[in-house]
Amino acid sequence: MKRILSLVLTLLLVFSLVACGGTKTDETASKSESKTEKPTENSTPAPTEKPTEKPSEKPTEKPTEGGTAKPDEAPEGIKYLRSDTGTQLNMILEYDTAKNQDGTYTVDATLKLESYSLNVTARGNSNYIKIGDENYYFSTEAITYSGAEKTTFTLATHRFTVSGDKNEVGVYAIWYFNGTYNDAPLATIVIDGKITLE
Repeated sequence: MKRILSLVLTLLLVFSLVACGGTKTDETASKSESKTEKPTENSTPAPTEKPTEKPSEKPTEKPTEGGTAKPDEAPEGIKYLRSDTGTQLNMILEYDTAKNQDGTYTVDATLKLESYSLNVTARGNSNYIKIGDENYYFSTEAITYSGAEKTTFTLATHRFTVSGDKNEVGVYAIWYFNGTYNDAPLATIVIDGKITLE
């Protein structure tokens, strides 16, 4: 009987505990109305295009023709000797003289070739000018000229010193052309003469 009574009391105790405790109310979390914010659109600026740089217009240099002698104008009013080949291709020896204090003379000589259109390759140093007892050997570059007007090309320039014993001195100049001009064969072009020392 005691055992039954004890069992009943135990059951009552259990039920009373359950009734008192009830279901534990969880704290109701306040429903925060989460406002769905519209994400801010980052206004990405349009990529800036780098301005295209205009290429600098560099003037095109005209290439120089290598190995071609430059035509030049024959100065007027100076003394000269001229060859006579019977063609339009000739040489001119322009010269100027000056007396030195020791009684000798200085002769500045410039040998030029005179022609219309001409195409000739380089020539070796067998060519020479002789004034008095002094020889000056020279070579020449290629000459290319297709113009319609007569022009001149400088072949050589040299300063000579000659004795002043006489008032005249011999001049000899030779250039080995070794070609044909206006259907006329010309092995050499020669100037042979005298100049007055003054």
